[in-house]
Amino acid sequence: MDVIVILGDNIEKIIKVQQDRKVECEKVMEAQLKISNANLKAATEEKEARMFQVYNSLLNQDTSHMSEDQKANRDKALRKLEEKLFAD
Repeated sequence: MDVIVILGDNIEKIIKVQQDRKVECEKVMEAQLKISNANLKAATEEKEARMFQVYNSLLNQDTSHMSEDQKANRDKALRKLEEKLFAD
């Protein structure tokens, strides 16, 4: 009879450990999700910052020595960047 009691206690301990591990795993997953979201936001902001740098660079270019095709390509690039940067 003592063996059954000991076995029951061990099973309860195993169940408790598994429940605790499940809770810890959920906490880790939540933390990983927050980190992933923060990384995504940072990457998005970095991409936008680079786009602004390119946009400013294009705005400041001297077009006096550009051919008409080069000017047209520059204007097209500016329009595309404006669509993405100022869409909101």
